[in-house]
Amino acid sequence: MTKDSRRPQTAARNESINGFMKKKDLSKHAKYTTSNPISQYLVNGFYTELSELYQKIPHTVKYIEVGCGEGLITNLLMDIKPPDTSFAIDLDPIEVADAQTNNPECEISVASIYDIPFDSDSFDLVVCCEVLEHLKDPAKAIRELHRISNKYALLSVPQEPLWRAMNMARLKYWSDWGNTPDHRNHWSRSEFKKFVAPFFNIIEFRSPTPWTMFLCEKK
Repeated sequence: MTKDSRRPQTAARNESINGFMKKKDLSKHAKYTTSNPISQYLVNGFYTELSELYQKIPHTVKYIEVGCGEGLITNLLMDIKPPDTSFAIDLDPIEVADAQTNNPECEISVASIYDIPFDSDSFDLVVCCEVLEHLKDPAKAIRELHRISNKYALLSVPQEPLWRAMNMARLKYWSDWGNTPDHRNHWSRSEFKKFVAPFFNIIEFRSPTPWTMFLCEKK
């Protein structure tokens, strides 16, 4: 993902994506379970909304996920509507290896979101979910996402202050006022819209609790 320390980020982002859900065999389907029924409900909401936004996009010739982690999101989206060619990147070689195992049809490589190794206007769809909140320089990152996109982007971040309030409600991170470790950036939906607006027009937004999710078109 970034040139920042990645193992703490990996744990924090996995928490951001799945609310502590337990991993399942991805060879079956991109569906995940947790022993906590509330977490399961929230996770299902995230993936349902993401899937619905993805299906609104016309056929994708070339796709990339930036900051793919273990490739769970790419696995889900490829199962719904595979593009002609798909790529993904992450800074962590261990996660890249796992993502490649989970997505054998996708070309996955080690790279930074700050320096994505593809030409400008390369991708019909750029996906970046649960990444930007971790970064020291999110403005530089979104400029790169804008550069490589030729049409669409799917973006998501935790919705604040709801995210921290829900952490505190479950007695987590009280000393940090509910902030998940390594969350450097905290956006409400309106704040995230302002952050994205110089680069992308927002076609549609969703708010699966406790996230903000945008389907965008490049300006």
